[in-house]
Amino acid sequence: MKRYAKLLIQNNSFNFIILILIVLNGIFIGIQTYDWAPAWIHYIQLIILIFFFIEVIIRWVGRNSTAEYFKDAWNYFDVAIVILGI
Repeated sequence: MKRYAKLLIQNNSFNFIILILIVLNGIFIGIQTYDWAPAWIHYIQLIILIFFFIEVIIRWVGRNSTAEYFKDAWNYFDVAIVILGI
């Protein structure tokens, strides 16, 4: 499983999909600030949060150790965002 996770986190398509989800989530957050925002946006954001949670787990499993995972400062940010989202 670690080998597959490592291959996935090194895959440019995986990173591009995560980038697209980040941008979409930002757009949805902006839309929610308006009174006319549809209620379904909340559910889309919940699904995106689940993908972010899975991403954190995949990136953690794909590392050799937890210490290696936290050497990348972006991983602190990812974990904080997921925790705040939950």
